[in-house]
Amino acid sequence: MAGEKTEKATPKRKQDERKKGNVFQSREVVVVFSLLASFYGLKFLSPLIMNTLEKSIADFFYLAGSVQQLEAGELIRYFIQACGVFLVASLPMLLICSGVTIIFTMAQTRGLFTMKSAAPKFNRLNPIEGIKKMFSLRGVVELIKSLAKIIVLGYIIWGQFRDAFWSFPRLMDMDPMQGMAFTGNMILEIAKTAAIIMIFVAAADYFYQWWEYEKNLRMSKQELKEDNIEKGREMIAAYCKAKAICQTDIMTSEYMDAVMRKYGFHDWDSVLAAVGHGGLKEGQIINRMVEFHERDHKKKMTDEEVLAVIEENTRSKSQQTGRGGIVVRGVHDVSVHFSKCCAPVPGDEIVGFITRGRGISIHRTDCVNVINLDEVDRERLIEAEWQIPEGGSAGQEKYLTEITIYGNNRSGLLADISRVLTEKGIDICSMNTRVSKQGIATLVTTFYISGREELNRIIEKIRMIESVLDVERTTG
Repeated sequence: MAGEKTEKATPKRKQDERKKGNVFQSREVVVVFSLLASFYGLKFLSPLIMNTLEKSIADFFYLAGSVQQLEAGELIRYFIQACGVFLVASLPMLLICSGVTIIFTMAQTRGLFTMKSAAPKFNRLNPIEGIKKMFSLRGVVELIKSLAKIIVLGYIIWGQFRDAFWSFPRLMDMDPMQGMAFTGNMILEIAKTAAIIMIFVAAADYFYQWWEYEKNLRMSKQELKEDNIEKGREMIAAYCKAKAICQTDIMTSEYMDAVMRKYGFHDWDSVLAAVGHGGLKEGQIINRMVEFHERDHKKKMTDEEVLAVIEENTRSKSQQTGRGGIVVRGVHDVSVHFSKCCAPVPGDEIVGFITRGRGISIHRTDCVNVINLDEVDRERLIEAEWQIPEGGSAGQEKYLTEITIYGNNRSGLLADISRVLTEKGIDICSMNTRVSKQGIATLVTTFYISGREELNRIIEKIRMIESVLDVERTTG
């Protein structure tokens, strides 16, 4: 059936119900541990209570024998004293019982405090609903639980009285304190035995309350979809807010249709449901729509930006001096070449290494081969830097570089990466791929680039591709 509630509640649904004060808890757990705390508290505090009561009774009899007439003011004073005695005798027990009740209630509700659950619900006054509850599964369970408690408690009391029956005549030979101690120990044994048995009843009731709570929160497939749609909408809105993206600019029917075609959905609610369920990342959707928006709304440059670009291009052209763009301090007319292990490009921090017979090899400072040089070979390192010459070649020189791309293997991943490089006008030299047993694809790509800034822009663009996990440069 379409409306049948067969799906587990989502975390959002549970959180909403928790805000309303709807959480599961077992009253039997609270009752059992409150019972144990009260009786053991009474056992340890009985000397204080008995001394307080004994002193107050002695004072009462003294007053009864010595005072001939009571005034209204004295009567009030004696009443206040009696209340003080009552507080001294009962307050520790009240604090113990209240503390245990609060602790075990908070432990089950995980510190929930709300007034919504205490609000009056007039639908509970409906007699028809009351009759339904009486004959519901919960009503039957409550009845069985109550009968079990009565039977268990009755059997324990009967067993204790049966064992102590022949000791009752000796109460006549005991003084009041001994008699109270005898009675108190018997009551404590009854409470202890009952509490041990009731712990199992409380454990069963706790799991039953959890099962019923989960059952009542179950959702139909339609409710589950609606909940995921709402969650997906909230996640997309939060992502746009965090990335300072104007949601109204990208949420157009054209861009929505493009996203639906790409991921194979027939309506936008299905896309939102997939985001809410976790099948799609909100970043994938938004970044794709931002790309569409940027493609259709290319940024118009101001005069200042145009001048800045011209100046940057002029600086770039002034660096186009072939390998002469490298200056090695204190060395002239020596062959200089770039190492293939780390493939430095303009903008990288570089260092020269004096080779045997092949001139000076230029490395990046973070090259693994440079870092792992021994002390003897480190003496052959020489300072080098990129230099902007006053004149240069007309065309911009390209430098070979290599990056490694890691991603979850899927159909079309290689095509998406190639498309990004092609759109940027990059000449690809080689692309080697391999896939691990865990489904992780590793793509090693070499291509020509003009400098580090352009390389960083390309890397950021590749990282936005679906399924791409990380991109890093080769360091040797």
